[in-house]
Amino acid sequence: MPPRVLLTVVSVLLLGPFSAHIGRAEIAADQAAAVVIFPYVFVDSANGSDTLLQLSNADTSGLDLQCFYENLNGHCSDSFAICQRDDECAPTGICLAGYSENNFRIHLTPGQPISWRASQGAFPLPCDAAASGPCGPGNDFNTGFIPSPTEDPFTGVLRCIAVDGSDLPVESNVIEGVATIEHFQSSPAVRFDQAKYNAICIRAIAGAGDGDPMLNIGGAAAEYDGCPGVTVVTHLFENARAPATATSTVQTTLVLVPCSVDYVSQTPATVSVLYTVFNEFEQRLSTTKQFTGAQVLPLSGIHATLFDVATQGTLSGQTRIRPFAGGGVFVLALERHTDDVDATLVSTAAVNPHHAGAQGSGDSIVLPFMP
Repeated sequence: MPPRVLLTVVSVLLLGPFSAHIGRAEIAADQAAAVVIFPYVFVDSANGSDTLLQLSNADTSGLDLQCFYENLNGHCSDSFAICQRDDECAPTGICLAGYSENNFRIHLTPGQPISWRASQGAFPLPCDAAASGPCGPGNDFNTGFIPSPTEDPFTGVLRCIAVDGSDLPVESNVIEGVATIEHFQSSPAVRFDQAKYNAICIRAIAGAGDGDPMLNIGGAAAEYDGCPGVTVVTHLFENARAPATATSTVQTTLVLVPCSVDYVSQTPATVSVLYTVFNEFEQRLSTTKQFTGAQVLPLSGIHATLFDVATQGTLSGQTRIRPFAGGGVFVLALERHTDDVDATLVSTAAVNPHHAGAQGSGDSIVLPFMP
């Protein structure tokens, strides 16, 4: 049997400028909430990649959700082909960052779970009005439909907010979410890989909401729990050999998405982030980087040498990620272990990291609203 490769960490993090607030609840990924965010949804049908998304209503009453797909695809300046990096458009063009959103509305019956593949969407919903009978108490049905992404390949975000019949936010901490990133290939050998993570959960603060279409996340006028100030990620350094087998090489990709979003102006936020890196000897190095809309980069793309095992001198280390301008961010870390002999051998696991403190200034989500 060929040596098995481990893709060990896919971690979902949420961070913001550091200013600890003792007693304020932190955003988590293991509890029902009024807002859930899937920070990384990936579809590439031609190459066997998709994301299985799961939403659940944990309440004994029906639930209305307003959801938003955010398309983070870049496009080549000369051909408009989908891209993530400039070298994908070479030699005649560059990759221009992009941002657009596509929203949908659904109603879930009490206790209702639902799942769909991002590439396919869901239409009709199971147990909708066309079903043979009601699926929930009080003759309740699921309603609405879930579209597929507007492009394939697709790299993006999905956010869902509990709302009332007028699409205004409500203090219903009842939404749960899970995403599974899948990859399948049939040749030259059959390979299947997956990484599962819990959606980020932002809980509403009881009695704090004012019912307008702007959700205040943390800060002095908080209606929802604030973004954590610092998130700590423990990882192997770039080009390190996996210690369990010493037969695979490691590369980690970080996906960063702003905590704030304005669906009215559809203007993506610009965030500046500080990365402080400690090796096993507690030696410290740091760097900063700014992004707009989203950032999907390997550690070596954040800094060419800072995260390299040869620079650090140890196999593993700890990175503290702290946004210092532009609001908080969500981070998804994809740690890829590739077999040194057979590059098709990869596997994935998912973990949620620890947070420290809460950012002093608040973030916001602005919903479209037609009175």
